[in-house]
Amino acid sequence: IAHASYVSYLVETGRIIPEFPEMRIFYPDGSWGHIPNYIAHPPLYYHLLRWTQPDNRSGLTREALILRARFATPWMGLAVIGLMMWIGLRLEMPLPAHLVYAGGLATVPMVSFGLAGVNNDVLAWFAGGLVILGTCRWAEDRRGRHTALLLGAGIGIALLAKLTAALLCIIAVFLVMLRSLAMEKPIRAKEWALPFFLIAACCLPGIAYHGAQLAKYGTLFPRGAATSPVEETAANATPAPRNEENTRLSPGRWAREFTSAMAGTWVNIVGHKFTDRRSPFEAIGLLLLPLLALAGFFMKSSPQDPTLSTILPALRCAAVACAVVVAAHFLYTYRAHMLTNFIGGVAARYYFPMLPALLLLAARPFAVSGRGRRSLVVALVLVALLSYANLTAFYEVASDPGWHEAMAPPRGSQ
Repeated sequence: IAHASYVSYLVETGRIIPEFPEMRIFYPDGSWGHIPNYIAHPPLYYHLLRWTQPDNRSGLTREALILRARFATPWMGLAVIGLMMWIGLRLEMPLPAHLVYAGGLATVPMVSFGLAGVNNDVLAWFAGGLVILGTCRWAEDRRGRHTALLLGAGIGIALLAKLTAALLCIIAVFLVMLRSLAMEKPIRAKEWALPFFLIAACCLPGIAYHGAQLAKYGTLFPRGAATSPVEETAANATPAPRNEENTRLSPGRWAREFTSAMAGTWVNIVGHKFTDRRSPFEAIGLLLLPLLALAGFFMKSSPQDPTLSTILPALRCAAVACAVVVAAHFLYTYRAHMLTNFIGGVAARYYFPMLPALLLLAARPFAVSGRGRRSLVVALVLVALLSYANLTAFYEVASDPGWHEAMAPPRGSQ
């Protein structure tokens, strides 16, 4: 609702950069309500959806407007999946490694679910894919303008999509270049003049946008108290859950809650539809992926794995970027909990911009083990477990009686 309301606001006002205090959320009849729109993301994704919304909303219900916004989602989702699949397809890996990489992309439930809805995750994941492709090319010593444009476009789009994605992309690129500066001869730094210029140029619009918001509102997230303090509570369409004990959690207890939330949002569908795993077989494949990625991270370069060993520094930098942002995320959400007693704001999908790098790390053990029959059988079993996890999640959502009603076009919609 909030995302589609954002799009219609841009269409009706003609603004390039929204005035966040005046944004509102639709009523069910499609008219503007009084509740402020709590979304404070940059407007790039919402401009890309403008073509789906009419200039005049008269006669259109809220559901009809949301349905129109969803028309754009499959095409953007296909672009994301195509880019992420290409990152793996271009690499010379044994079949078992390809199966694990492609199987992971195809079966993590929140990837397909997220790409099917109206939300700006799709743009953030696309930006992350560009950065991972660029850093892999950098590790392959392909450092011309095409690589620089991939890195710059990825960071630039992430800055105008989602701040978490921007942090992941910036840290990953910074670590890759810092490693190159430390490991290579200083004379090679001259080759970096053009890449640095192109990357910086691509980042300028995002930096200018966030700088303007910070100067205007005093925060990078101009919502709630920064825009409509009186209506701050009402602005949340889906308020974060509060601690029922009405007491603040200790750092240790918050660490357990944080870890549980990350794991739960990795194996489940979490959004306006939820799933709850009832059997270990519904989650074991998904839980094995991060463990395999951890193993791939610590495995040394191997002559049996020349391709992934070449780009291993880039993959490790992406993983370290995730760890740094997770630590910052933990501190940020705990501070918010201490101030407000909320216990929400944690989701694994925030880290999906780096998902291709993590899945390539998970594929490394299968790349090192080679093309043997045993490796292929293990990979097929893993993909079967992943497929089972995905299918059971979507069956649970699809069997919800309210799902078919929500999917059906509303009566009288245009």
